[in-house]
Amino acid sequence: MHINTNWYVITGGPNCGKTPIIEALALQGYSIRPETATVHINQGFSEGKTIEEMRADEESFQDKILELKLFAERNSYPNETIFWDRGNPDSITYARLKGITTTKAEEASRSTRYKGIFVLELLPKYFKDNRRTEDETERRRIHDALIEDYKRLDYNPIIIPVVPIDKRVELILKNL
Repeated sequence: MHINTNWYVITGGPNCGKTPIIEALALQGYSIRPETATVHINQGFSEGKTIEEMRADEESFQDKILELKLFAERNSYPNETIFWDRGNPDSITYARLKGITTTKAEEASRSTRYKGIFVLELLPKYFKDNRRTEDETERRRIHDALIEDYKRLDYNPIIIPVVPIDKRVELILKNL
């Protein structure tokens, strides 16, 4: 089954500034959905797990993130304007780059059609934290692969340059 939605995806490689954009959109009254990987990782931290323990079985980790995304989508209204911090095709990218089968993510990505995709250009300085495991090269590889995977699924991602947050939000809202 194919569901057309009024949902928009904010995506990009690690440390592209998605969270501040999502938060700024929420402050303007838009419905938002947080990044499911962050939610999952924070839950693991609250249980005393390390990022290494959570990602020891990368396939299970990626499956859980996709499962959480699909749960969030099933509990959201397709006609409501929602900004998602990452979409289902992001799961294709992360799985593919880890050498994991992408069948589940491909099926999920073909069953839900987002209204628009916004790819944030990478911020010039990369800050690693307790959630990010990628180095600068992998960060760029993920970013480029996300664009490639969204295009392969017949999306026309809109690239949002590195400018102040309010200007990025303005560019996104002009392209709805």
